Amino acid sequence: MGMADHVEGHLAFLKTELKITDAQLPQWNAYADVVRASARQMNDMMKQGAAMMQGGTPPGLPQRRCMGRDGSTPN
Repeated sequence: MGMADHVEGHLAFLKTELKITDAQLPQWNAYADVVRASARQMNDMMKQGAAMMQGGTPPGLPQRRCMGRDGSTPN
């Protein structure tokens, strides 16, 4: 399971712990959308890295431009 698989549970936990009110929902939803997008991006990068390690298709130019010389991606 990747990070994206756990995001919804984590967001639900945080929302409950922080006692987000109806008035705070627009800000909360904006935050949650950013967290979901970040988790999806991280999950996609991990899948891409796994495919590269298994001899899959090499990344295209946009992906290579984001990688360091050793193949790592920025934090």
